[in-house]
Amino acid sequence: MKTYIYDLYIYDVWGNARDGFHVNDRFLDTKGIEIPEKIIHSSNKALIQELKRQGFIKKRLHASSLEIEGESEFTLYFNDVRRNVGYKPVMELVCTEINDRGSGV
Repeated sequence: MKTYIYDLYIYDVWGNARDGFHVNDRFLDTKGIEIPEKIIHSSNKALIQELKRQGFIKKRLHASSLEIEGESEFTLYFNDVRRNVGYKPVMELVCTEINDRGSGV
């Protein structure tokens, strides 16, 4: 079973919904987050639910409030797209390793 290993970076964001947002800086929050391949390649909703389960996304934030861009083998960018917020960069997951533990056959 393949597992993707990510480092989580959070953003220091300036701006507002009316004028737009700008990422001022990013900070390493957590290293070595493991996510199974089946979740990575399932759906954005499944990935968001897994990150909620692991405590990296607030449980009250709905999957429809977040947009994910990027490629799972490199970097995934998360944006808050709620109507009252606009399009606000939130965080990124940077893939540092892909483990293939084999099928055991």
